[in-house]
Amino acid sequence: STTAFPITQLTDDFSLIRTQVDALPANGLTAIGQGLQTGINSLRSDPNTRPFAAKTIILMTDGIHNTGVSPIVTVANAAANNMTVHTITFSRDANQALMR
Repeated sequence: STTAFPITQLTDDFSLIRTQVDALPANGLTAIGQGLQTGINSLRSDPNTRPFAAKTIILMTDGIHNTGVSPIVTVANAAANNMTVHTITFSRDANQALMR
């Protein structure tokens, strides 16, 4: 099963971000590619995106992709759109090679 994630405009409202993150379930599934694609879509279409700003995504994950589209596919999409992806993993079992 998949989880519906809230879709919002880019924001610097930390309390809104915290509320949405706290509402996400921990269900053992990590769709790294889907999360990355959501970031790409935001940078490509959000009206608050500044056209002159460097397009950078910081991907924080446990580094264990186990559902959905491969992050290898979506990172190619980010690169094709002149976006830089930085990864931060937080699990001793994280797939560091995949995140590189």
